[in-house]
Amino acid sequence: MASGLTIASSDKGPNTVKAIFESPRYGPVMESYDVAHAWIKSHGGRFARFVGGKFVAAVSDSPREVKDPVTGVRLGLVDLASAADVCAAFVAAREAQASWARLGAYQRSNCLYSMARSMEKHTALLALVESLQSGKTLSEVRTRDMAYLTQSLFVCASWLMRLKDSIPCSQPRGVVGVVVDDPSAVAATAAWRVAEVLATGCAAVLLVRPEFCLSALAFAEVLASVGLPKGLFNVLPVPENAAAELLRDTAADAVFVIGRAQTGFLVRQALAGCRTSFSSFHASRHVAVVLEGADLHSAACGVSEAFARSCGKGEASGLQVFVQESVHGTFSTLLTERFSRLRAGLPNDKTADLSCFSPLPCEPYSGADVGKMPGAVTADVSGIAAKCPTVPVLLPDVAPSSAVVDAVGLPVLLVTRFRTPKEAVSLVNCVRGRTGVCLWTENLACALELATQFRVASVFVNMPPTLDPAAEFGGVGVSGVGRVGGRQGLLTFLKPAWSTEKPIVDPKLDWSHFGSETRPDRVLPTACPAGAQGEDEIFELFYAGQRKKPESSTSYPVHNSEGKVVGFAPEAGRKDVRNAVEAAVAGFKSWSTREAPSRARVLYRVAENLSLRAKEFASRLGALEGLPADECDVAVSTCIRRLFYWAATCYKGMGSVRSATSSGGVMSIKEPLGVIGVVCSDSAPLLSFVTLVAAALATGNTVVALASQSSPLSALHMCEVFSVSDVPAGVVNVLSGLEAPLVRTLAEHHDLAAVWYHGESDLAAAFVEWAAAHSGKATWLRDASRDWEVDDHCSGRLFAAHGTATKSVWLPSGQVFAN
Repeated sequence: MASGLTIASSDKGPNTVKAIFESPRYGPVMESYDVAHAWIKSHGGRFARFVGGKFVAAVSDSPREVKDPVTGVRLGLVDLASAADVCAAFVAAREAQASWARLGAYQRSNCLYSMARSMEKHTALLALVESLQSGKTLSEVRTRDMAYLTQSLFVCASWLMRLKDSIPCSQPRGVVGVVVDDPSAVAATAAWRVAEVLATGCAAVLLVRPEFCLSALAFAEVLASVGLPKGLFNVLPVPENAAAELLRDTAADAVFVIGRAQTGFLVRQALAGCRTSFSSFHASRHVAVVLEGADLHSAACGVSEAFARSCGKGEASGLQVFVQESVHGTFSTLLTERFSRLRAGLPNDKTADLSCFSPLPCEPYSGADVGKMPGAVTADVSGIAAKCPTVPVLLPDVAPSSAVVDAVGLPVLLVTRFRTPKEAVSLVNCVRGRTGVCLWTENLACALELATQFRVASVFVNMPPTLDPAAEFGGVGVSGVGRVGGRQGLLTFLKPAWSTEKPIVDPKLDWSHFGSETRPDRVLPTACPAGAQGEDEIFELFYAGQRKKPESSTSYPVHNSEGKVVGFAPEAGRKDVRNAVEAAVAGFKSWSTREAPSRARVLYRVAENLSLRAKEFASRLGALEGLPADECDVAVSTCIRRLFYWAATCYKGMGSVRSATSSGGVMSIKEPLGVIGVVCSDSAPLLSFVTLVAAALATGNTVVALASQSSPLSALHMCEVFSVSDVPAGVVNVLSGLEAPLVRTLAEHHDLAAVWYHGESDLAAAFVEWAAAHSGKATWLRDASRDWEVDDHCSGRLFAAHGTATKSVWLPSGQVFAN
């Protein structure tokens, strides 16, 4: 009797009891957004900026609409901030930051703790507002974003108590501008950066797009109830692509950008010359690697989960999976079965695995219909077929050269096969904008070896991507500058206690002609002092472990402090820079993989050989620079001491193991950046050269150094010491010549990972920052208050941080002893 019972149904699904039990289907289990709508209504449905600890009255005649990304219904109206409003917010933040920085560590830590507790009390409201405006599923916002937000505040509150012990002789940078151009990262950004900004004694000004500013305003309102100094945290809705122009005249001390890479590019170029510390994170499509011998069932589940989390996140939507050819067929079958059961639904549907909605429209894909490509598998969108903007698609066999690989913003799961682990490393490192890799294998030794080869900020072994405030993450190259989270994240907003950085040039300059000038003193001098030291000595460039003549076959006269010619230095050109960089790239492969004690022994050998020739170098320095004998002796002895210091630094731990909220641990590894271009100071030509080169070598980098333009001979003399001290070929490369053209070539070279400019030209320093925006390379610019003879100015954690990048390797553990 029961088998014949029918149940009324409005769709074409099974309508008998037996059929329902044989093929169960999901039904919608919706949560209400009433709390979020009530909060919006309490503000009259109209918002402006949050400045000085309160909401400013909305007075604009042309407010911007904030719409529900699912229904398109208007949620509220938002007034856009003008340039005057942004400047006023920075003024209020600077006043609040001064009083905030004067508070003791305990008082600030207690405030952060109160903020975390307040966040816990208002988690429901913040999660609902975030999901309503961003289109993310409520389950993801609650379990990931909100949990990470409160955990970040707790962790920063605890680290703040020991900040002076772990990073002594430091001070807050000041007022930090945070630009949010990613609808999926508003609440997360509040956790990532605001906690770190406040913990280091800085103030924050959040510039966010009006389409997804509601959760940021709700976050600010919650913080206002904690009792923070008024103006310490401010939120301003700004138009698209307006952040660069608005920040140019604010005198911001630091800027962090999260969102599209184009936004970070524009902001960084606009701030060139403003002496503003810049960092960014541009989320992009994650990458996964599945090796033979992995638990394929777990890998299929993990890949599906990672893909579900990425959907609806703009440029970060989708996942690219590289599968070893021997297991490609089996894995594709398991992944297809798992993927076909993924259910796309509304953001407030408890049964939905993913949401494809976003407040910003997806860029149209000009290629063929992805869903109709050979072997394509689509996720279940039956419940929202009429509303779903894009259907999630699995492509189980895609060539690396396929056009769909470069499509941005599509919710596609791409599977590409590879043959060997080495090939997998090459494929991963060629993915543009990569930020992290999920690696599935049961071979731990192989996992650790591959983790060191992937050029990414995070490696997740046998797990989908996750976040923890104790572990650093970030981008590489065009995907971001700097690190977020962990100890490295705190260093971003600290500077040396002695630093008095100030804006250096007007940022509104035309850089197209920089470096095009030629040397005015090409003509040989008519009168050279007879018998002058170095007059008949031949100086050459030094790269690839050998002395090289410049391609221009020219030299230029070098004068001492009295204006007398003391020698002729080789004039390097673009081709010499190219050759030196090629040698440095080749040398980096072996130098970066050397054990730390081996690098230390090389630096010790350099120090020993320099000490054997200390009198000779002091005498040469006196003749070249015209300095008193005692000052020359001090300069050479300081060079030897610096070499010993950085050699000893090699032996110190360059990483740590962090405890995370998930089971297992996170290996925090300090990795070298790569090839660093170094421009030395004219005020201390030998000491700055030795200090910067030693610091770069100690952290595993190779160097292309541009000697002081006015006094390059002492650095060229130092190459004789490098050549007899077992320094491998290509590790140290030294050029000399006219600074501006060489600086331009270095800054625009894409094989350089960083440029350290410590010359005397403010214009050149600004150009380095402007040019670095194209390739996303790191920069370290001159500080006029640095004294090269003071050890505290040329050592320590803040100094060494410029030569390393932190990689987080997640190693989850099982639950054998769970009971």
